Amino acid sequence: MPPAEQLIARVRRKDWTVVPDVKHATEPVASGLAHLAAAEDRRVRELALVCLDEIGGAEARAAFLRALNDPVENIRDRGVGFLHHHHAAADLPALYRALADSPDLFVREQVALIIGEIGDAGAIPELRRQLAATTSAGLIGHLQLALARLGDRDSQERVVQRLERPSVLDRKEALQDFEYMSQPAYVPRLAPLLDDRRDADVVVPEPVPLVLRVCDLTVHTIERVARRPLPFGTDAPRQFSDNELATARDRIQRPRA
Repeated sequence: MPPAEQLIARVRRKDWTVVPDVKHATEPVASGLAHLAAAEDRRVRELALVCLDEIGGAEARAAFLRALNDPVENIRDRGVGFLHHHHAAADLPALYRALADSPDLFVREQVALIIGEIGDAGAIPELRRQLAATTSAGLIGHLQLALARLGDRDSQERVVQRLERPSVLDRKEALQDFEYMSQPAYVPRLAPLLDDRRDADVVVPEPVPLVLRVCDLTVHTIERVARRPLPFGTDAPRQFSDNELATARDRIQRPRA
């Protein structure tokens, strides 16, 4: 049996050890997996989608889009999750349909974010139409985030204003939204959070807990969004010194040369 057919056969047998072996697979494997992503057995469909996530490409994206309509919730979740990894402007018409018509609210929320990730400002009118039509608070939030990422100023200001909320949980969520928005021009608005020394997250519970403060999470957000490396190490999660926090503040408040 040729290697491509062997890989497809392993997926049909629901052999999950096949996943690392498909990463550099050839086009016939992708085609066969796309076919299995519509198999009657939901476990075969799921494994085929997982393998397609390793391969990527147009056939993988088409399979993920079809999975948004799968009757099994877990398959829909897999499909929309993998679309965060693999998407293109050519997918926008199908994503618009899912955003408007899917009965699965989670799918609609994630599709809104994927549309934002594609980065085509031409999607703004469709997102605004859906925003005007929905009453779901969760979907409204996701649509506003997508609009913010695509450059809608009112939506961007809403994201930034959330940084001013007083609770730690609100600030953690606001930093995550700020990273998704990915607008370097707003990075100076993060400066006040560099003064917040409250514990926010336990990233290494054992044997010695590593607790990150709001200010530490803010430094990582600055590094990811500003697109200007800080002059100290930020790769590993850690607590930053007062001097490092002061340096981060100076860096984001100083105009780019």
